Amino acid sequence: MTGTSGPLRIGTLGAARIAPAAIVKPAREVDEAELTAVAARDPAKAAKFAKKHDIPRVHETYEALLADDQIDAVYNPLPNGLHGVWTRRALDAGKHVLCEKPLTANADEAEEVAAAAGTSPAPSRSSPPPAPVSAHPRSTGGCRPISSGPTGAPGR
Repeated sequence: MTGTSGPLRIGTLGAARIAPAAIVKPAREVDEAELTAVAARDPAKAAKFAKKHDIPRVHETYEALLADDQIDAVYNPLPNGLHGVWTRRALDAGKHVLCEKPLTANADEAEEVAAAAGTSPAPSRSSPPPAPVSAHPRSTGGCRPISSGPTGAPGR
């Protein structure tokens, strides 16, 4: 892994429909990130996705992608019931993780993922931490009309 220098090299677990908008395009717009690999349950689907999106490497399995030392971070758009287990496996493999919501299926699984994150061998990166969602302009902008009253008083 690159540690704290160079672009963040991202691999995607799956070739989900959300991936082009959620990770392919954003990674291309940021110099500090590059999408370098994909794996899918169906290797042919992964190869087709890689070709369409100019992703240089295709892995036959999710496990192979996690074992790739040329990947620093993993994007997890798998079905919701698989988010927790594959996020935990990626953390255990020393990868940073970008996971679609929900992160886990339940509180127990969330605690397991949090514990894995706390002990993950993923190296620190020099980039600043992301701003909390509650401070994002879309979040605060959406709350203004509700708190200012034009929609009426909150009901039960």
